[in-house]
Amino acid sequence: MTTPMVVLLALQLLISFTRVAAIAFGLAGESQDVVAKSMTMLLTGITSATVVLASRRMTLPAARRAWLIVGLGAGANCLGDTLYLLVGMVTGETPFPSIADGAYLIYYPLILAGLLTFPQRARAPSERLKFWLDAITTTVGGGVVLWHFLIYPIAESQDATPMAAFVGAAYPVADLVLILGITTVTLRISDALGRWPLLLLGSAIVAFMVGDVAYGSLNVSGLYVAGQPITLLAEIPFQISYLLMALAAFVAAREARAATHDSTSTVQHARPLSSLPYLSIVLGYGVLVWASFGEVPDGIQGLILGVVLLTGLVVARQVVAVRENERLLTAQAERRSEARFSSLVQHATDVVTVIDEVGKVTYQTPSILRVFGHAPEMVLNTSFMQYVHPDDRERGWTLLEIARRQTGGETVIEWRIRHRDGRWRHVETMVANLLHDPDVAGLVLTSRDDTERRTLADQLRHQAFHDTLTGLANRALLEDRLEHALVRATRVGHPLAILFLDLDNFKTVNDSLGHGVGDQVLVAVSQRIRRVVRESDTSARFGGDEFVVLIENVCSMDELILVAERLLAACRTPFNVQGRETVIGCSIGIAVSEGGIETADELLRNADVAMFIGKEKGRGRYEIFEADMHSRIVERMELESDLRQAIERDEFVVHYQPIFSLETNRITGLEALVRWEHPQRGLIAPGAFIPRAEETGLIVPLGYRVLRQACRDARVWQDRFPTEPPLTVTVNLSVRQVDHPSCIDEVRAALAETGLPPNSLVLEITESFMIQDPEAAIVRLSHLKDLGVRLALDDFGTGFSSLSYLQRLPVDVLKVDKSFIDGMSTSSQGASLVQAILGLGDSLRLRTVAEGIEHADQLEQLRALRCGFGQGYFLSRPRDHEAIDALLTAHFGERAAA
Repeated sequence: MTTPMVVLLALQLLISFTRVAAIAFGLAGESQDVVAKSMTMLLTGITSATVVLASRRMTLPAARRAWLIVGLGAGANCLGDTLYLLVGMVTGETPFPSIADGAYLIYYPLILAGLLTFPQRARAPSERLKFWLDAITTTVGGGVVLWHFLIYPIAESQDATPMAAFVGAAYPVADLVLILGITTVTLRISDALGRWPLLLLGSAIVAFMVGDVAYGSLNVSGLYVAGQPITLLAEIPFQISYLLMALAAFVAAREARAATHDSTSTVQHARPLSSLPYLSIVLGYGVLVWASFGEVPDGIQGLILGVVLLTGLVVARQVVAVRENERLLTAQAERRSEARFSSLVQHATDVVTVIDEVGKVTYQTPSILRVFGHAPEMVLNTSFMQYVHPDDRERGWTLLEIARRQTGGETVIEWRIRHRDGRWRHVETMVANLLHDPDVAGLVLTSRDDTERRTLADQLRHQAFHDTLTGLANRALLEDRLEHALVRATRVGHPLAILFLDLDNFKTVNDSLGHGVGDQVLVAVSQRIRRVVRESDTSARFGGDEFVVLIENVCSMDELILVAERLLAACRTPFNVQGRETVIGCSIGIAVSEGGIETADELLRNADVAMFIGKEKGRGRYEIFEADMHSRIVERMELESDLRQAIERDEFVVHYQPIFSLETNRITGLEALVRWEHPQRGLIAPGAFIPRAEETGLIVPLGYRVLRQACRDARVWQDRFPTEPPLTVTVNLSVRQVDHPSCIDEVRAALAETGLPPNSLVLEITESFMIQDPEAAIVRLSHLKDLGVRLALDDFGTGFSSLSYLQRLPVDVLKVDKSFIDGMSTSSQGASLVQAILGLGDSLRLRTVAEGIEHADQLEQLRALRCGFGQGYFLSRPRDHEAIDALLTAHFGERAAA
């Protein structure tokens, strides 16, 4: 089909060129008019055929019909030219008007109908109103021009018959139809027509109007003569119009393959507003201004009416424009508000869900993807309850039903919602009833993921009631559970028990290896306790190295003893501390509440008292609380209070026990022993208060008082009883004293104040001092030795017995413990053991002193074993200062007299 159209276009060009050439060479006359009309008829026929052929190429039904109607319009002109020639051939001259003019006038409505049939852009009512105002404005503006220059002059022509005047005026009026058509093409045609076909078709219509205006002007001015060059020139715009119309159809047919829109398609991008309405207004007012210069022309009323109508149209257009601007501003504000709301909803931390009365999701914000991992489109039209934890659904339905019944306020639901990854998230949801709102018509659920806050709250709650190091219950939680357990015990009659556990050697680990290692030991102990007790029991860290186990529903005392023994065994198992095994051990106090009459504090105190008694009895054991234990502890507490006051009041006195040379029976020294002269209880022996002084640390100030007093007395006795070597004084130093930072300074100060020679002072330490840290003990004792004093190792053989360390100790005296002296009388092995100790002292060049000689046979055996020195009740009991002074006077006085 493309080839015929190309041939037709080529013929049109050839005919048009021939017409122009004829005009150029001045060919005129009636014969030329006939030739011109024949060529025009041929042109219009070819144009009609081209457009009709092109319409068959159109893919859109509306475009196909429109081009067909335009082709028929061109065919109407062809019919007019044919009739014009036939009438002329029959009558010899074609009159005006004739039947041909009827055919010519059909062209105009057909072209307009074709333009209005083209696919149109879909418009809102306001846009359609603006279109028709612009179209009418353009038509009225063009009508004003045509009225002034053509319509009125033709209608008022005196030479024309009424019919001729009517038909002559009909052509300019029809041109108004073409103006409306041009306006339609410019303002209304859809992009489905294409840019170039639109431009070419519009140009064809404009060219046709130019031809009409030229013919009308020639008729009005009386210059129209058939066949004359000027008349032939007036037909050139028609030739151009036919050529452009055919070319427009050809281009549209070529572009038809790209057209995909149907007659109802809408334009994606609006075409800029045409300037035709504004141009027509300018022309209308311009004609009125033109006519106002000079004499007032006839038909001025029509001009004024047209300009007034233009003015009204302009005002109406402005009103519509203002309203449209307001609508656009409102729409823009709404779009901004919607965009802002959409952005807030998409980026909000809350999830907004709308459900209907049966729980189906009708709206879901995109934030659900970020918060719960579900895609919004997957949640829509599903049951919301399928995402709720099964244990929370019944309660959730109940609260939703409450929300449905109330029209105001909000209902808060705390439940668990399933995340897409399967985890359950704690969620707080606020429910608002908007079922009555037609824009919502549902329950609005605003959900917030509360998991992190709940987790943090649980952590804080756990930290508030659990020990941060071991994870066991802390004191607050233990006391709370104990109080509730006591209430239950009273109600059901089942006894409960408290096991109070205290680590025995934890302070040694903590002080020697550091608190970090101590914390590791506490964690290990807590793990062992968990493995021993039942899950229903409460294990707690009471503080420091103290642990408590609460056991409910105790069946028998044997059950408690079994648990205590398991705990003791667990703590006796060595701990691996910094690559070496360390034994800690523990002591346990047991308190039972059978009737629930005790308070929580009383039960804990009773268990603590029993534990303390167990430690006193040797540690590493359990002790069951008895009623008299509390009174004993109270006595101990009173003793401690009195002990502190006794130090302040200087209620302590020093007694001395002589040390004899077993070879000569001579007194070589004195051991200082402290006694407490209690105001109410009288003289108290060391065994009653020294252990408590050790525990409380009061032994440090007390020991230094004894040291100063002993040095002072020894110096006096050395002056009164000069001997060779001089008398020595032995003073016991506790572990706490040796560990105290001021120990060296205190000994140095005592020697300086009293003037006692350093080698006359013997500082006695127990062998257990070496257990904690032998290397550190050797260093501290070496510092004491550097002062010039002598050191004695007391209770040898009962504690630390490593010979590798003994030979490195800077000691001068080895004291044999009383237990070995007592064993000499009961077995031969006892004597052999003492002999071995004495031999060890000799080999290490140490002075040996036997303690606790209470019988004559012991003395004789020691002399037989060649023991150098001894002390004990058989030789002399400890005596106060006056008695010792008398003993020394008698002892040394008699020897001097002898």
